[in-house]
Amino acid sequence: MSRPMVYFARAVDGLPRDEVLRLGEEVADELGRHGLAMADPVAVWTDTSGPVTDYIALVESDLAVLRKCDGVLVDMTIPRRSYVGCVGELMYAHLWRKPAVVWVGDTGLEDRPWLRYHASAVVRTRDEAVSAIIRLLASGAPDRELEDEEHDRHQKAESEFPRRECSGAEQDDSRRDQR
Repeated sequence: MSRPMVYFARAVDGLPRDEVLRLGEEVADELGRHGLAMADPVAVWTDTSGPVTDYIALVESDLAVLRKCDGVLVDMTIPRRSYVGCVGELMYAHLWRKPAVVWVGDTGLEDRPWLRYHASAVVRTRDEAVSAIIRLLASGAPDRELEDEEHDRHQKAESEFPRRECSGAEQDDSRRDQR
């Protein structure tokens, strides 16, 4: 029987490739200690000599890797970072009914409704993320059961990350800032 495979998404653009790959190796080692294998889409890329010119090939390559995986871990811990690729991967994981766990550190991203909607769990640390993906994959819950558990997950997330109350003016400002 093969080990469950976890897709690892994280910031890539503008970061040194060796650092990005090293983080992937650390996460792979950690998952391996728990009996999980890791798929690293970044390690699949062969031409890293310059800017990406074939966006279609790159995204389709990443999606092909993600499609073969049982779950997804997403590192979104860099403050004020635009995680466009990670958000896309998270959306596909949700659409393909793959459990996805996001760790956000101290970024404040745990308050984002779209992130909470698409993720199976949003946590602060990598240790919490690894524990959550292990639990989700070990449960062996059929896709329909994961869907049924979504309400409970979101209620739990709200208790972990309570919503901040704000005035109508603050809400208007917040909406304008998010556009």
